[in-house]
Amino acid sequence: MPSFPDPQLVHDAVTAELDRGDDDAAFALLQPVADELAAETGARFRALVDRLPPEVWHRDPRIAAAMGRSFRAADAPRGAAGLAYFAAAEDALARTPEAPTHCLAAVLVGHAGALRREGRLEAAGAKLAAAEALVESGLEGPLPAGMEVRARCALERGVLELHTGRHDRARESLLTAQGLAAAHLGRAEQVECAGALAVIDFIFGDTADAEALARTARELSAGSAIARSGFAAPGYAAETLLAIDGGLLRRGDEVEHEFVEAAANTEWEPYAHLIAGSLRAVHGRPAEALHLLGEADRGFRLWDVAGFGRDYTMLVRASQLSVLGRGDEAWEQFASIVPYEHHVLCPGHYVASQLLAGGDVHGADGALRPCEELGDAHARRSILHVRLLRGAIAAELGDRATSDLNVDLAFIGMADSGSRAPLRAVPAGILSSLVAAALGREQSPGVRRLLEDAQRATDGAERRVEPLSRRERLVLAQVERGATVAAIAAAMFISPNTVKTHLRRIYRKLGVSTREEAIRRARTLGLHEITRDSPVPRDAEDRGTYG
Repeated sequence: MPSFPDPQLVHDAVTAELDRGDDDAAFALLQPVADELAAETGARFRALVDRLPPEVWHRDPRIAAAMGRSFRAADAPRGAAGLAYFAAAEDALARTPEAPTHCLAAVLVGHAGALRREGRLEAAGAKLAAAEALVESGLEGPLPAGMEVRARCALERGVLELHTGRHDRARESLLTAQGLAAAHLGRAEQVECAGALAVIDFIFGDTADAEALARTARELSAGSAIARSGFAAPGYAAETLLAIDGGLLRRGDEVEHEFVEAAANTEWEPYAHLIAGSLRAVHGRPAEALHLLGEADRGFRLWDVAGFGRDYTMLVRASQLSVLGRGDEAWEQFASIVPYEHHVLCPGHYVASQLLAGGDVHGADGALRPCEELGDAHARRSILHVRLLRGAIAAELGDRATSDLNVDLAFIGMADSGSRAPLRAVPAGILSSLVAAALGREQSPGVRRLLEDAQRATDGAERRVEPLSRRERLVLAQVERGATVAAIAAAMFISPNTVKTHLRRIYRKLGVSTREEAIRRARTLGLHEITRDSPVPRDAEDRGTYG
């Protein structure tokens, strides 16, 4: 583990010089470690600087920038107070023509981080672009200082791309920052970089790498105030997501509390609500989940750029609305969500899961097809859902060969990655039959153990909804339009008695006894959507630009 300045020792040494009245000596001790001390001690750092005479530090951009940076520490108050210090530092540099360009670039990238903390991603992107332009034109000053600026630019770019859903670019930038981190980033940035890269690796389904990076972030921040600051928030986000995905809900509950504390008053706060809501959803507490997801949505709407977190929130919220019987709202949200690159955010498999649960196998089949067209370009985590759902749908349609292949591929992937979330995508009754069939085939020891665990979890599960036939779905669509039996018969070229037979079967399968109940049940399950305008996600469109 790398060594870092001890904040307490630095604080004591600077305080001793100040008490002796030697302001220059105090400044000489403080200035080289200002960034590190500001990130770790926040208010204590500001108190030290306030004891220095203004003429000692007011024209020093590093101290002014560090004052702004101190507002990202664990004890930072709500609000944008830190932005004033970055503005002051930029003004000071503008009045100092002889100042090397690496100083201005460092202040600009710090300003970008402070703006990001407030959810002002577009403004942050503009500051970062200005810093990157200076880097591209060649930085004046010592090489280590220039490399530090390059590392910080890469880190800031990576986190901004993560928030806006450009995950390929985010990974590229964060890997650059990680490569420079040990030599050129302070502890706070190293923690943030490892945590953000862990989130990216989780999103792409690289579970082992995500776990290792989240562990690194935790170890680096251990014993410091950084562990309670926004710098540590992405690492906690990755840990909680990994716990939910692996079915380790008790661990998720433990890390959630750390995440909420670290994320407070930062751009990670709505993510904390989102992930806490996702955890409640897995626990089977949809009302609590909706409350937290509402808090997340309100937080994300304060951002100046629509981002990944808001779309993810809508997706989880739609699934919980469906659970609570608010089908019209759920399907409206499902239909509005744009798939992301590699389907790291994949409304298609969510929709297919909901339709399969409602008994609309053909609708689920249609909703899943755009995902399958993407093929191996899928993120690893999403493709596991797609394969297991395809296996379930194929089994329901009588295509046993396709079912067996996809189920086996899904379970091999789950055994390899530790992911258990795909098991929640398939109704328990259907999953039980898939597992029983898979256990009758040759499997590796790891896959067999997972299958046996799934068998115990689904033991005794029954199908809640029997699939509706295509003809029954067409009759249901006519019912929803208010058509009479005679009108339905005429429209479909069948006899009124046949219509009545279809209606009786529909009522039995949906567990209802009246037309009104059948319509409400169909809307909850999404069956009405498939009979008319399918909620297949719309094409990707521009989500706004920055920087």
